[in-house]
Amino acid sequence: PVHFVKKLRDISSEKGKPLRLEVTFSGTPRVNVTWKKDGKLIWASYEYTVITTDNSCILEVLNSDRMEAAGTYSCEVDNGVGSDKCQAHISILERKVPPNFTKRPSESIVDSTGKVVKMEARVSGSQPLTVTWYKDNQEIFASGKYDISFKNNMAVLCIRDSAVSDSSVYTCQASNEAGKVSCQVSLTVSGRECNPKITFTRLDECCAEFSDVN
Repeated sequence: PVHFVKKLRDISSEKGKPLRLEVTFSGTPRVNVTWKKDGKLIWASYEYTVITTDNSCILEVLNSDRMEAAGTYSCEVDNGVGSDKCQAHISILERKVPPNFTKRPSESIVDSTGKVVKMEARVSGSQPLTVTWYKDNQEIFASGKYDISFKNNMAVLCIRDSAVSDSSVYTCQASNEAGKVSCQVSLTVSGRECNPKITFTRLDECCAEFSDVN
């Protein structure tokens, strides 16, 4: 009697990627192979290609770019003496898009002490997206000093009451299952500049001093 040597197994495939289901079997020649999806017969068509040899069969799913390709696939072999059957569940996953900055913060910011310094970037990519901020490669967190938010794909870092010690290179890193991307901002905070002091001297005082000299 015929029996499977290699059976179908459950697969999670990314949408659009080639999807091949393969079985191998042992038994006398003239084996009849039948494929089904969700209990319904399928055969070679614009959606499927079937490649059969004396001891194997491959089903190529040609519509793997659609979520409808997901389901339970079964394969049955029969040679008149006996039969065997196996099945597997195929999941189609949405294609993961790596993160990308559609708006980057300024590469360099110069400001004076006591200000609120704001850095913002817009990020695209498959959810869930995670955004992390670093100062000199050390992760920073929301606190009394830092206001950190990520809403509607906009990542924002606000540095309150800026000081000279806040001068540094800041990194914004966005990541998801497909990858990660980062950008940097060089911040320079300088001390407050004193306003120039202007001294006015009365004209009669200048004349008196000039008369004394003469």
